[in-house]
Amino acid sequence: MSNTLEQFLANNLTSSELKRLAHPPLDLFLPVHELLKPPMAPREKKRPLNRFSLYRRNYAARYPLGNRPPFRMINKAASASWNNTTTEIREYFTMLAKLMKRYMETGFVAEPNGKHGLQHIVVLVHIV
Repeated sequence: MSNTLEQFLANNLTSSELKRLAHPPLDLFLPVHELLKPPMAPREKKRPLNRFSLYRRNYAARYPLGNRPPFRMINKAASASWNNTTTEIREYFTMLAKLMKRYMETGFVAEPNGKHGLQHIVVLVHIV
């Protein structure tokens, strides 16, 4: 059975998960459904992101795309920030990682306009 992420979030969360998502312990620079989007990188087996990867995704989103520092700098700054976060923030991102894992186990539908989505593949095929 295939689900979109929005359907999954609307229908498969406990009341405590919904409450925690509504009141994150820090500023989120992406909506939750964007944070939880599975990676679109071509791999044999797609794996959910861990709690630090989700934290780093949120951390990187604070920078505008056109003015974003290199990944290495973002990773280093996010790591230093992660090491100084509270237990509450770590538990929040642990919950997000578990939600992403549950979602990916249900069989997800890839976003058609995401990176490497159908729209980009058609353009690449047309150019070649």
